[in-house]
Amino acid sequence: MSTNPNPINTSANPAPRCQHRFANFKQCRLPASAPSPFCPQHAKFAQPLEEDHSRFLLKSSQDFQTAQGVNFALANLFELVAKNRISSRRAAVLAYIGSLLLRTHSAIDHDRELNITDPTKSQPKQSLPSVPEPDPAQRPS
Repeated sequence: MSTNPNPINTSANPAPRCQHRFANFKQCRLPASAPSPFCPQHAKFAQPLEEDHSRFLLKSSQDFQTAQGVNFALANLFELVAKNRISSRRAAVLAYIGSLLLRTHSAIDHDRELNITDPTKSQPKQSLPSVPEPDPAQRPS
């Protein structure tokens, strides 16, 4: 009879456990089903990886530098939502970003009017027009 204080469990784990964690951080005890890291019960709730729609969304967007470019991107986003190819939550985030881009266009135009192209680069100091020094002999009127 062996009295090994650290017996090694030689029984092979037949299947990995479901990777779902409950609110109390405990792991589900059911075995995971083959392609998914979750058991069949929790696999229903696992979010599928969303497709990359960037190519379609960026089509005709003109790098978002014009209002028309942002409009084209929002129209493409609308089409993806209408075809149920993108979640409404993700679409709402992208639409909000589009509205922020549109709002910054007027500020960018204002910066261009002031010849501000890159605020991180130092601008040459503009000299003030020279004002003649006051003559101490003259009295202010």
